[in-house]
Amino acid sequence: MPEKDAENYRYDVLDITKVWSHKDYPLQKVGKVTLNRNPENYFADVEQSAFSPSHFVPGIEPSADKILQGRLFSYPDAQRYRLGVNYKQIPINCPYKARVATCTRDGAATVNGNSGNAPNYEPNTEGGPKEDPKFA
Repeated sequence: MPEKDAENYRYDVLDITKVWSHKDYPLQKVGKVTLNRNPENYFADVEQSAFSPSHFVPGIEPSADKILQGRLFSYPDAQRYRLGVNYKQIPINCPYKARVATCTRDGAATVNGNSGNAPNYEPNTEGGPKEDPKFA
């Protein structure tokens, strides 16, 4: 729903007890989850999974819903506490198509080899990360 439509809708669009009419605003498909196997290792595939409403599909933004705003902060915070600061490196939480590439290193639950002794700062002369000018 565009923000300008929310101001004049027939009820408060952020009221969690209401559902927007699908005639007014049809559901939009944003992706597909394929469950194609049972967990081989329950701990690795289920117990360590970290779901969060802050993991958005590109082009989707959060609303001003106060409950959602609280969850955007608290879910990742709870996952960091439960699984460690590197919880996004755990294979079940790492996107299959594009691995998470951050400069987060060391600390609890480092599972990706910790980049060995490579530097994680820029500029460097050791072939470490380089600034990508397209994201300036």
